[in-house]
Amino acid sequence: MRRALVVFLSLGVSRSACQVVGGFEDFAGGGGASGAGGSAGATGGGAGTGGGAGAAGCPAEVDPGLHGAPMVQWKRPDGSCLWVDTTEATVSEYQEFLAAAPSAQSGVCAWNVAAADAGAPPASGPAPGFAINDTCLGSTPVETLPVTCVDWCDAQAFCLWAGKELCGDSTTALDDAAQSDWYAVCSANGGNEYPYGANYKGDACNGADANKASPAAPGTFTACSTAASVFDLTGNVSEWTGACSQNTEDGPCQVRGGSYGSSAQQLECAHAEVITRKQTAPTRGFRCCHE
Repeated sequence: MRRALVVFLSLGVSRSACQVVGGFEDFAGGGGASGAGGSAGATGGGAGTGGGAGAAGCPAEVDPGLHGAPMVQWKRPDGSCLWVDTTEATVSEYQEFLAAAPSAQSGVCAWNVAAADAGAPPASGPAPGFAINDTCLGSTPVETLPVTCVDWCDAQAFCLWAGKELCGDSTTALDDAAQSDWYAVCSANGGNEYPYGANYKGDACNGADANKASPAAPGTFTACSTAASVFDLTGNVSEWTGACSQNTEDGPCQVRGGSYGSSAQQLECAHAEVITRKQTAPTRGFRCCHE
């Protein structure tokens, strides 16, 4: 039986969730649904490649992303179609974003001041502006690895710059493909426990049982893939999603997928954690989606 798991690391989580409006988040009740779900990908939900080929039942379109990883289409169970990055955002892609000199954010992310990037990161807590938090990372970022030690606002700003947004998710229906785009892609619209199938394989994804104990370049674990060739949805680094509540820098936001240190249970598509918006961690990165 599938287990819907969530670890709450912040108190006071409301039933509201983030929706991007005009480049920043607004808040609407209803659990943060971003998409709709339905039949499993194996029966017409998944498959497809970026650059013009649509998923089964989706119109053939050009990859809408302006920057970052190539995208593929995923057919939600209600028949609507979603684009998702095939891999997690990398350090080199994030450095391209930083080189574009992103402007200061506003709204819920106004505290995340880009002008502070020129200074050294604080001894603890989130890095100022968009910079990778070197104190959190503890080493020089490696360009081929997934970018980590960035907060929710950093991740969302990158996705918006790339012509995308963080993947839709639900704070209340973790294992419902009709409510969570992230879960729909990971689970083949609810048909699988893990991205690769129903049964756990300890060496398929970069989790604790793979014994790597560090991130790998996205796509290195080739078996950790959906039928649509979306890699590392579980393991490697956990991923910020668009599901947030409370319009503050300390407001809780949802993280999916587990990391290189996660157990089998934590690597299930139905697992989630809730972290405050401003927190950074060397085990946490992100990928982007597009309607």
